[in-house]
Amino acid sequence: MKRKEFLKACSLFGLSLPFQKLIVAEKFINESATPFKGKVLVIGAGAAGLAATYYLKQRGITADLIEASDAIGGRMKVDRNFTDFPLPLGAEWLESKPTVFDTLVNDEEEKIALQLVADEPDYKFINYSWLQFFEDYILPSIHSQITFQQQVKSIDYSEAKIKVNTQDRIWEADYLILAVPLKVLQANMIQFKPLLPSKKRRLIQEAKIWDGFKAFVKFSKGFYEKDFEFKLQDDQSGQKFIYDATKGQNSKDFIIGVLAMGKAAKAYQGLSEDGLLQKLLTDLDKKFDQQASQHYSAHLVQDWQKEPFIQSGYLSDHADWRKVKQLQASVDDRIFFAGGAFTDGEDWVSVHTAAFSAKQAVDAIVG
Repeated sequence: MKRKEFLKACSLFGLSLPFQKLIVAEKFINESATPFKGKVLVIGAGAAGLAATYYLKQRGITADLIEASDAIGGRMKVDRNFTDFPLPLGAEWLESKPTVFDTLVNDEEEKIALQLVADEPDYKFINYSWLQFFEDYILPSIHSQITFQQQVKSIDYSEAKIKVNTQDRIWEADYLILAVPLKVLQANMIQFKPLLPSKKRRLIQEAKIWDGFKAFVKFSKGFYEKDFEFKLQDDQSGQKFIYDATKGQNSKDFIIGVLAMGKAAKAYQGLSEDGLLQKLLTDLDKKFDQQASQHYSAHLVQDWQKEPFIQSGYLSDHADWRKVKQLQASVDDRIFFAGGAFTDGEDWVSVHTAAFSAKQAVDAIVG
């Protein structure tokens, strides 16, 4: 069963997603039978890296978190200038039930009340975003543990201490949680000593990672049906959707979102700025009887291949769940993997599953 089929089945039969049981009603702080000894280093300050550091902190362990860029969030990136609400350039939907926020925060004293709008089978944030959720509930307790602009060049796990080399220092740890995009490993941006096991290397190289492209086009009037969504492509080669980006927002603007993954994304890449705009308007004109060009006002583009420390969209929805589970497997019980592509195979690529994979890594380390 592929990812989308699994999620649809859960929705049809009213089932809770199985990974939601991972953290519910569990209090981590200082529950280890014996005090944990060792140093943990987390690499990557996207959803998984932030969550890993947070869950370690709840267990009484202060880990270092290093990030190659100068900001947190990874593919939860938002733009706050294009319109009158936070515009998600990456992760946009909640692909679970709203109760998942309590599960992620795992703190009965935190009262989480977010405004959402149903966007079947998912939800969308109202004047909010995944990034802001992490900024509000996860980041405050761990922000002092983050060091930015630390691009990892190599990881040496040949000795008792793991040595992680960045451009200006060496970090040492007993355990490592590697929460970087799968494409970073596929492109050999990090050198390992010794090499990762051959099975792990093969799984990484064979994984089908979709290119990712997103655009928002603003218009002077709303010439389309409110809250529309059209699926233009959804198959093993990729996906393409166009939708009313203002759904649920109390916005004065008229904005259409264009989401393209895999082969569909490639049609927008390598074009000049003018060529890209013309491609976007031509595509929308075909769907809306030439009205897009007539009422065009502005546009915003996010090509994830151009992000130097991400370089892709996400793992294909059509990946084999068994290989996804194998991707998550640790190396020598010292290097652990977390993120949207490193889950237990029950689901992948969404923000909450990335965070839950981090919880699984923490549990494996701390016990």
